Amino acid sequence: MKTLLSLFITAALIFGMNACKSSKETAEKAENEKVELTPGKGSVYREEGGIKTKTEGIVEEAANEVEEVIENRDEANKMNEGEQEYRIIISFISWGAGVDPKARNIMDRCMSENQENTEIEVAFEDMPWGREGEVDFCFTLSELGEEEQESFVDSMKKAFEGNELVQIYENSPAIHKR
Repeated sequence: MKTLLSLFITAALIFGMNACKSSKETAEKAENEKVELTPGKGSVYREEGGIKTKTEGIVEEAANEVEEVIENRDEANKMNEGEQEYRIIISFISWGAGVDPKARNIMDRCMSENQENTEIEVAFEDMPWGREGEVDFCFTLSELGEEEQESFVDSMKKAFEGNELVQIYENSPAIHKR
């Protein structure tokens, strides 16, 4: 049993030393290797040790994969086309102990200050989605001009800065749909 164990340890040490040596050699080869991509031709030219080789199709395959990803993104955007986009979504979240009890008062205070400055009451939709009081407040801000919208968004961001139980999303469809 001791002999078998010592053989195993010896073999592990030998393989470990060889692995380090081969990794070093591989790194040295990679430093000396030059790769040239020629866009649109579907070829890769590799130069290693003065020998130039051409590999067909690799660039073309990569381009096809990128096109597939773009097509999938476009399909996802088409699916979301009919959805309402909100200028700002304020999401009250919970980590197992309920939402921040002061957050709603802070949001209401910001809304009141905005109403005093603009003389316009901002409408919103509330979308409850969790068991511990989680809710999204979704604002289109369509009743405000661009500068007023920026001011409103900035005031909300500033009010909730550092609050880990409040997440703010801009220019987004509803996150937690009913």
